[in-house]
Amino acid sequence: MLLETVQSNRIQPEKLITHRFSFDKILDAYEVFGNAAREKAIKELLVINR
Repeated sequence: MLLETVQSNRIQPEKLITHRFSFDKILDAYEVFGNAAREKAIKELLVINR
């Protein structure tokens, strides 16, 4: 359902991403999301470069 909403341009997902982490910082990402209220985290994005 979320994918359909994004594809239909009813929401802009980039506005939901509050934090970005490279893959090597995955433990930091889990720490931030574990303290979401304190960190004001809604969604996090892990960036994997190939």
